[in-house]
Amino acid sequence: MCPTAPATWCLHICGNLNHFVGHVLGGQAYRRDRAKEFSAKGLPKEELLGEVDRAIIAVDVAMRQLTGTTLEAPYPIPTPVDAESTCHFLLHLYGHLNYHLGQVNYLRRTLVP
Repeated sequence: MCPTAPATWCLHICGNLNHFVGHVLGGQAYRRDRAKEFSAKGLPKEELLGEVDRAIIAVDVAMRQLTGTTLEAPYPIPTPVDAESTCHFLLHLYGHLNYHLGQVNYLRRTLVP
């Protein structure tokens, strides 16, 4: 296993949520550095947990702002998938998150006695 894989997934998941939910839907100041998500190495656990905490807050704040009208409207920017509405794209993001969490869980079960 690549020793940076858990950090990569952590940064990628957090970057994805901060950008697509916190920034685009919540209007929060965030500039995604997708290249860093896949290249950062040797980050301390505390820094990664801080990223997770910031993503949780960003998603919580953004989701509280959403209305039925917002969810039915097209997602405000082009998406990497064909999404009919903001709600549909949020479902895609949920699937993306769970896909990567499954990978992390697989490694956890495989590598941790």
